[in-house]
Amino acid sequence: MDLLLPAEAEPLPVPLEYRGRRRRKKAEFPDLVRTVDELLEIIFVSTGTIESIEESQRLAYSLIHHCRLTPEVLMYLDRMYLRPFSNLKWKTDIRPLFLDSLDTRVYTDHRAIRPYLLCRSRLPIGIFEHILSELDQSRRILGDMSNLENESAKQNYMSPIPSTMLALFCGRLVNLPEKLLHGTIETSGRCEYTISLLGQTMVLFIEYKESLEGTHDKHSDIIAQVIGEADAGDLYNELEEFGGLPIHAILTDGKIFEFYIVNFADMGLYRGIGTAEKGIPFHEEHRIRLPPSERDPGYVPQLKIIVEVLFDIFLQSYVNGIYGRKSYSERRARIQKMPQGEGCVPRRSTTVWDSTYLYGLQALNLLREAHELRSLDVKKAEDMAIQGIATLEKSVKTIPSSADWSFLDNWESRKLSILRV
Repeated sequence: MDLLLPAEAEPLPVPLEYRGRRRRKKAEFPDLVRTVDELLEIIFVSTGTIESIEESQRLAYSLIHHCRLTPEVLMYLDRMYLRPFSNLKWKTDIRPLFLDSLDTRVYTDHRAIRPYLLCRSRLPIGIFEHILSELDQSRRILGDMSNLENESAKQNYMSPIPSTMLALFCGRLVNLPEKLLHGTIETSGRCEYTISLLGQTMVLFIEYKESLEGTHDKHSDIIAQVIGEADAGDLYNELEEFGGLPIHAILTDGKIFEFYIVNFADMGLYRGIGTAEKGIPFHEEHRIRLPPSERDPGYVPQLKIIVEVLFDIFLQSYVNGIYGRKSYSERRARIQKMPQGEGCVPRRSTTVWDSTYLYGLQALNLLREAHELRSLDVKKAEDMAIQGIATLEKSVKTIPSSADWSFLDNWESRKLSILRV
């Protein structure tokens, strides 16, 4: 039952409408496509024939940025056109969409993407030790990372990093390898983690089998495909009114790491950069690079930097996702008339999301501050990091979840019977 306001209380303001994705109006497209028949008519008129698959695919990608689509139309568009569309190009498909947020005074390729400053959130040393131990197991089973060519083997080798961090969210932030509207990027030559909060896409962790070294034009097209993947994730979020929140994309070939944010609410595109002041030394301005050999003395320190940058991104995404849930709950408040005027009565879930968001934000701030203290007072930095992890647990545990059970529940009372199996 919704909470009621006392009679003397001022009515709350009417909640803001859902904003979602930004769409650009185009004279030849309607504002809303309601049915599949309407969609097919648009494709036929625009391309001359629905048999022209490549043109239809390119048109489909344009439509999702100019029209609102019903779930039925979006599902059809995804199934018939977006899934096989793996040839997005920076110059023709991506740059025109994000032109307002690019700095094209010097470059017109991916180097025109504006920077944002990355941060680190400190992991207690025990958790980092666990990651190293798991990577040791990966190396003993699969061999050195530098010798791996199979994309599945690379993903298995690196999986202790995201898996250990995801475990800290107690099943609320999870990896969804298969999902509806999985994306437009082709499946060959890459692996992917789709990090999701309650089904809402927040982070794409994309690993390319091929090296990320290459010409600027080639690299721009790789980034175009990554943005296409984020676009598909945001479309999925839009179905549940969670679209328009920032989506983080992490691109790596196992040695090089690049970081991007795409925000479809304002069509903003940004790439992460590090600074020495933040303890994030960067190579070529927009990437972190691991030493070529795992036995290099600088490998583990550099890996710790990357892991803590990744953890900060996971935390940011979690907090953004909770904010989206909080806003959704606020929009569902009951509107009623009172003696003082028209206002809204908040749902009970809004109070829960308020607490979840507050604890999540506190955890992020504590873990960032712990990182800043690392060179001044290591013990205090560790204590603060442990406190930050505990605060994160408080946040995630406010969200009801079916994940809160274990195979080892009541183990002592069950162990004897299991021994006899």
